[in-house]
Amino acid sequence: MEVTIENIQYELDSLNNTASVIQSEYAGDVVIPAQIHVNGSIYIVNSIENDAFNDCSALTSIVIPNTVTFIGKFAFYGCSSLTSITIPNSITNIGGYAFIGCSSLSAITIPNSVKFIGPCAFDSAYLISIEVETNNTTYDSRNNCNAIIETATNTLIIGCQCTIIPNNITSIGDNAFDGCSSLNRIIIPHSVKKIGEYAFSNCSSLASIKVETGNTIYDSRKDCNAIIETATNTLVVACKNTFIPDNVVSIGDYAFGGCNSLSFITIPDSVKRIGNRAFYKCSSLMSITIPNSIISIGGGAFENSGIYNNDSNWEEGVLYINNCLIATNENLCGIYTIQDNTRLIGDYAFRYCESLKKIIIPTSVTSIGKYAFTECSSLASIIIPNSVTNIDEGAFHECSSLCSIVLPNGIKSIKCSTFSSCFDLTSIILPNSISRIEDYAFYDCSSLTSITIPSGVTNINKHAFSGCYCLTSINIPDSVTTIEEEAFAGCSSLKSIIIPNNVKSIGKRVFKGCNSLSSITIPSCIIKIEQEMFLDCSSLASVSISNGVRSIEEAAFCNCRSLASIAFPKSLKSIKSKAFSGCTSLISITIPNSVEDIDMYVFDSCKSLTSIEVEYGNARYDSRENCNAIILKSINGLIAGCINTRIPNSISIIGAGAFSGCSFLTSINIPDNVFEIAEGAFRNCSSLASITLPNDLIDIAKETFYGCSSLTNIIIPNRVKNIEEKAFSRCSSLCSITIPDSVINIEHQAFQYCSSLKSIIIPNSVKSLGNAFGNCTSLVSVNIPNGVMRIENGTFYNCSSLTSFTIPNSVMSIGFGAFYGCSSLVSITIPDCVTNIEEQAFQDCSSLQKICVSKGEKARFLEMKGLKGRAALLVECNNEEMAILLNLAKAYLLGIGVSQDITQATQYYIQAAEKGSDEAAYLLAEWYANGVNLTQDINKALQYYEQAAQSSYKDASNQAEQLQRKLEQLRYKEQKDYFINDNLQLPTNTQELTKKYLFFDTECNGLPHNYKLGVSATDNWPRLIQLAWIVTDEEGNEVSRKSRIVYPKGFCIEPVVANLTGISNQRAQQEGIDLNDALSEFMEDIAKVEVIIGHNINFDRHVVGCELYRLNGAYNALMNKDYICTMQSSINYCAIPSNSFWGGYKWPKLEELYRKLFGHMFDNAHDALADVSATKDCYFELKKKRIL
Repeated sequence: MEVTIENIQYELDSLNNTASVIQSEYAGDVVIPAQIHVNGSIYIVNSIENDAFNDCSALTSIVIPNTVTFIGKFAFYGCSSLTSITIPNSITNIGGYAFIGCSSLSAITIPNSVKFIGPCAFDSAYLISIEVETNNTTYDSRNNCNAIIETATNTLIIGCQCTIIPNNITSIGDNAFDGCSSLNRIIIPHSVKKIGEYAFSNCSSLASIKVETGNTIYDSRKDCNAIIETATNTLVVACKNTFIPDNVVSIGDYAFGGCNSLSFITIPDSVKRIGNRAFYKCSSLMSITIPNSIISIGGGAFENSGIYNNDSNWEEGVLYINNCLIATNENLCGIYTIQDNTRLIGDYAFRYCESLKKIIIPTSVTSIGKYAFTECSSLASIIIPNSVTNIDEGAFHECSSLCSIVLPNGIKSIKCSTFSSCFDLTSIILPNSISRIEDYAFYDCSSLTSITIPSGVTNINKHAFSGCYCLTSINIPDSVTTIEEEAFAGCSSLKSIIIPNNVKSIGKRVFKGCNSLSSITIPSCIIKIEQEMFLDCSSLASVSISNGVRSIEEAAFCNCRSLASIAFPKSLKSIKSKAFSGCTSLISITIPNSVEDIDMYVFDSCKSLTSIEVEYGNARYDSRENCNAIILKSINGLIAGCINTRIPNSISIIGAGAFSGCSFLTSINIPDNVFEIAEGAFRNCSSLASITLPNDLIDIAKETFYGCSSLTNIIIPNRVKNIEEKAFSRCSSLCSITIPDSVINIEHQAFQYCSSLKSIIIPNSVKSLGNAFGNCTSLVSVNIPNGVMRIENGTFYNCSSLTSFTIPNSVMSIGFGAFYGCSSLVSITIPDCVTNIEEQAFQDCSSLQKICVSKGEKARFLEMKGLKGRAALLVECNNEEMAILLNLAKAYLLGIGVSQDITQATQYYIQAAEKGSDEAAYLLAEWYANGVNLTQDINKALQYYEQAAQSSYKDASNQAEQLQRKLEQLRYKEQKDYFINDNLQLPTNTQELTKKYLFFDTECNGLPHNYKLGVSATDNWPRLIQLAWIVTDEEGNEVSRKSRIVYPKGFCIEPVVANLTGISNQRAQQEGIDLNDALSEFMEDIAKVEVIIGHNINFDRHVVGCELYRLNGAYNALMNKDYICTMQSSINYCAIPSNSFWGGYKWPKLEELYRKLFGHMFDNAHDALADVSATKDCYFELKKKRIL
C-alpha cells in the first residue's frame, strides 16, 4: 500500500508497521519524519528505498531520522543541488551508487552503525573530505586518509581528490577513484597487492603516479608515471604525463581511460597488446603510431578519443590507425573491401554491422581480433587470405547468414565461439595446421552437415559442435586424445561416429541428445563413461564397452529407448544413479562379479526389463533364489527389481527406486520381514493395482507410490508414523485409504492429484499436515485434527468438490492459496485462534457465500491479507466462550498476532479451565507441577490433573496418580525440594528467521514481439516450456532446487527452440507436467521468500506473469515481489563495448557474466536449471566482489 503524506511518498508494511520512502519527485528542503500516522496506525519510517530521490536535481537538503536503517541503490543519484547530508547513526546499509552525481556534495561522514557500503556509493569526482567515525567496526579512515577503507580486508573502496593511501593498504577496490577529476598525484604504497578494475579511470587531472620501492606486485619503472604489473609487464594505470617503458608488453584495459589531457604517447616496439578501452575518452589524443609489434587491439580501445571523434579519420564509415582497422560504423552495408596495407583487424571492429553482406580481406592482414565480425547477421561471404595466422575468439559469432568459409593454412586453432551461432553455415574446410578446436567453436551451427577434422587435432573442447543438429557425420582422427563436455550435444542428425582408440578422456554429456545415433564403441583407453554421456540418444541400439571401463556415471545412458541389451566388461566397478533410467527396450541385464557399487534408480523406468542376474562370486551383490533382482548382501536390501521379480523372504529393505517406472508391474508380494521401503520404491508403477504393506513399516517414504495410477485402495500398517512428501501423489484411481492412529505427520503433497479420493479421515494423532490434498478434485469431506496449528499454502488447492470444512480450534494460520479454487465450498467458520490468513487463501471459491467469525471479531479478520475485499461474506457468529478463551490463551502464549504475554496467557487458561476446558486444565497442571510460568504448587497441579482426568484427557490420570504418590513422599519426608518434569517442552517463537532468496529462470517457445508490453498482452509473450528455481539463504546455502518441464497444451515447441533447450515436443509430452501444477509449486516458494533474482529477470517475470494471467489473472504476488537482476547489475563490471558512439556497455549475457567472474563457461547452458544455478553462483560472487 502506498500513501503520500506532506509530499513524501511511502510504501507501507502493515505486518511490521513500517514505512519506506519510495520514488517520487522531490525538491527544496525535505524532512523525513521518524513515524507517520495512517488510518489510526503508527508506522515507523525505517528505509529510503532504491531510486527514492533519483534525479531530484532541485533537492537542496534532507533530514533523515534515526529510525532509518537502509539507504537503497541510486537513492540520491543525480541530486546535483544537495550540498550536505548527515547520515544518522542508525544507518546500517548504504546501497551502490546511492550518492553518485551529487556534484554539490563535498564532504561525507560515515557513522559507526554502517555495516555495508555498496559499489560506487559516493562520487569521488566531487568529494574533498571523507571521514569514518572511530567506533565503526567495518570501515575506517585511518591516518586521516580521506578515504573509506574496509577494515577486515585493508581495501580502500572509496577515495577522493585529497586521499592519501595509507601504508598498510593491501587492495584498492574497483572504481575506488573513478571520475576523481581533481586528483593530480597518487603514491601506491609497497603494501598494495591488488588494484581493482577502473580504480583510477577518468582521473583526468592525474599528472603524477608513483609506486613505492619494495612493492612486489606493481612498479613504476624508470619514473614512467604509471602503474605496471611487474610479473606480466602490463601497464595498468596511466596519466597524462605517462611514458611507456620499452619493456612493457601489454597496455591494460582502460589504462589511459579518461585521460582527456593526454595529447601524445609513444608505444614502444615491445608492446604486443592494447587492452579494451585502453585510450577511451582521451579526447586530446589526435594521433598515435601503432607499431608492427602489436598483435591485438581490444574493443573500443580508442573509442571517444580525439582520433575516434575526428570525422576526417573515418573513411566510408571505417576508422583506420596506421595499418590497423580499429572500428566501423554500424550502418556499414553491402560489400566492403579492407584497405590493402591493413595488417590487423581489431576486436569488435565490425560488430553489429547487420547490413554488411560481403567482406574482402587483403593479403596484408595477419590477425582478426576477438568478436571482430560478431552479429554481422547479413554477412554471407568472406574470403580469408593465407596471410592470416590468427583468428581470435568469437570472430564470426552470430554471423547467421554465413554459409561457407575456407580457413587459411596458418591457423593453429579454432578458438572459443569463433563460429558459434552461424546458423546458415553448411560447410567449412579446416586446414591441417589446426591442433585444437576450442570451447563453443561451432556451437549452434545448425545447418552444418559434415566436417572433416584434420589429423593434427588433439583436443575437441567443450560444446565445440553442440547444437549442430544437421550434422550427419564427422570423422575424428587418431590424433585426438580428449573430447570435452557436450562436444557433440544436440547433434540430433548424427547417425554414427567412430571414437579412435587413442582417446583417453570423454567428458560429460558429449553425445547428449544425439537421438539419431544408433551405435557406439567405447575405446579401451576410457576408464569412465561420464555423466549423461548418451542422455536422450533414443536411437542408440548397440553399445560396445571395451574392457578397461571401471565406472558408468549418473544417467550415462538415460532415455536410450532403443537399447535392448548391453554387455558389461569384467573391469566394471561402479554403476551410478539412473545410469540406464528410461531405457524402455532393455530386456535383460547381467551384473559382473567385479561390480562393487550400484546406486539407486539405476534401472528406473526400464519397463521391459524381465531378467536381472548377478554373476556368482560377486562379493557385495547377489540375485539369490533366481529372484530377478539385485540384492545388497550386507543389509539384505533389494535395490533393483523388474516385472518378474520375486522378493525373497530374507529381504529386510526395499531400496530407493527399486521398482521405479516398472509400468507393467501389476502386483507384488512383500515379505513380512521387510521393515523399510525407501523413497520412490514403486514410483510410476502405473499398472500396480493392489499391494499389502508389511506390519513393521514405520514410514511411507517420499514418493513411494507416486504415479501409481491404477492403485485403488491401500491399508497403512498400524506402526506407521510418517507419510512423507508425495507418498501417494498422482494415485489417480485411489478412492480409499485408511490412516491409523499411529500417524503423526502427513507431509507436503502426500495425496496431491489423487483425483478419485472422495473422503479421508485423519486421526487425532496427526500434529503436522503439509499441503497434502492439492488437486484432489473428488474430495468431498476431510477432517483436520485438533492439534494442527497451520493449514499450509495450497493444502486444498483446486479441491473443487469440497463443500464444507471445519477448521479446528488449534489452527492459528491459514496459508497462501490454502482453499484456492474450492469452487463448491459454500461456507466456512474461522475460529478466533486464527491470527493470520495469507493472500488468496479463498481465491476462486466461486460458491462461497458465508465466512463465519466470532461476534466482535469482524474488523480484526478484515485486516488479514486473505480476507481483504471479502467484507460482504464475513458474518459474525456466537462461539462458545470456552473456545474463545482457549484460543486467546494460545495466541498470547506463542505471541502469534499479539505480543507474547505469559501472564495474560495464564489468566485466559485459568478462565478456560473454569469453563471446563480439559486442555487448559492439563497445561496448568504441567505448569504448576514443574514451576514453569507459575510458582510450583503440587496441590494445584494435582487439582488440575484430576479435572483433566475426568474426561480421560491424554495421560492426566497417570500423571495425577504419580503426583499423588510424590506428594505423599514429600509429606512423609517433610522435604520441600521441587519436582521437575524433564520432558516438558513448551513452544517458543524465538527462532530467528533468515532472509531467503529465490533464483529462477525460464525457457520459452520463442521471444516476445514487444518487450515493453505488460503481462495481460497474452498474444505478445511466449509460452513457458521449462521453469526452474533455487531457494537459498543469505549465505548462498541451498534450501531447495526444482525444475519443471511444462506439458505443451495448445501449442507446439518450435524446432529452433527444441534444439537450443533440448526440450522437444516429444520430451515435453513425456516428461512435462500441467502448467497449473508447475506454477502452483513455484508460487508456493515465491510466497516463502523476500527477494527474487534472475538474469534478465524482467523477461522471466513477464513470461511467468503472463502464464498466471492466462490461467486466472492472479499474477500480483509475483510481479510485486522485490527483485534483483544480475544482468542489469553487472553492466559496468562486464564492460562489454556496445560499439556505439556514446561509449556505453551492452547488457551481458549470462554466459558472458559467468565467464567474466569465473574464467570458464558453466555446463548445460539453456537448460533452465543450469542457467538458474549459474545465476545463483554469479549473484553471490558479485556480492563477494561488492558489485551488488
